[in-house]
Amino acid sequence: MNSRFLTCVAFITGSLIAGAEAHATDWPQFRGPGGNATSYDVQTPVFWDDSKNVAWKTPLPGRGASSAIVFGDRIFLTAYTGYGVGEEPGEKADLKLHMLCLKRSTGEILWDESIDPSAATQNFGNRVADHGYATGTPATDGQHVYAYFGVSGLVAFDMDGKLKWRKETGTETAGFGSASSPVIHEDLVYVNASIESGTLFAFNKVTGEEVWKVSPIKGRRRN
Repeated sequence: MNSRFLTCVAFITGSLIAGAEAHATDWPQFRGPGGNATSYDVQTPVFWDDSKNVAWKTPLPGRGASSAIVFGDRIFLTAYTGYGVGEEPGEKADLKLHMLCLKRSTGEILWDESIDPSAATQNFGNRVADHGYATGTPATDGQHVYAYFGVSGLVAFDMDGKLKWRKETGTETAGFGSASSPVIHEDLVYVNASIESGTLFAFNKVTGEEVWKVSPIKGRRRN
């Protein structure tokens, strides 16, 4: 599996969700509203190809391995551009990390905002090529949308694409990169930064203030 394939997976996922436009429930985080990959909608398509059960297709500006999430008539997902996307990796200084918002009913890209990566971002290599630099699935509460980019931190955007805050969670890396997804519960947004600092963080979801953290936690790996 390479990063080109993963870009297609994100693209197909977005198209499939759009094809289910009449769904009453949102899919606001990794593995859905309960975190258990369960849907009560009996009309979800289980087969699709280039034309069947696809409402629209939209080219994405970059690659990524995150899942799409849905809230109302909006789809959110992450991507990366500028580094590690061609036959040659290019310059790491050109890397951009994107949060994308698409209109669920049409596939129109409503906004595309990007941040610069951390200086601690690992160099592109064969293991990073498996999925790239945008692997964590975003999460939303309908007021803000959150994305985690490993050593580049946790970011919060409002629903119109304005960056509200950004928090660092550590600078350590592992060969395969970061794939932790944020989780929202009540007033907090949680990040498992076991790779970056061996820490579980809880941030105020509105202000970005660090409310508490637990360290060390298991699962930490180093290069």
